[in-house]
Amino acid sequence: MNLARKVEVLDKQVTDAKNGYPDDFEGWRTATEVALRTVMGAESPLLAQFHKVRYLPQAWYSGMDTSGYRPAGVKKVIAFLEAARQELALREGLEQAIGGADA
Repeated sequence: MNLARKVEVLDKQVTDAKNGYPDDFEGWRTATEVALRTVMGAESPLLAQFHKVRYLPQAWYSGMDTSGYRPAGVKKVIAFLEAARQELALREGLEQAIGGADA
């Protein structure tokens, strides 16, 4: 997969996240996991961080407002997707610099 296609895949997940309120949360989360694994690799630290994101509090009490937890989790993942995009750009720049030095 070339760089442009990888960026396109990541950007789609950011767009579909709708700033914390994806239309189909479970579908978006699954598609985002697949996108990160495919684009960044199964051993990526960003994928590991994605798996640690919580969308509900670990403990709550009756009547507690938990409505802000899911959007906050989605926004964390948006930050990971944007970081992945930046990492790809850095890798591309390094490859070009190394390739240019060998020429």
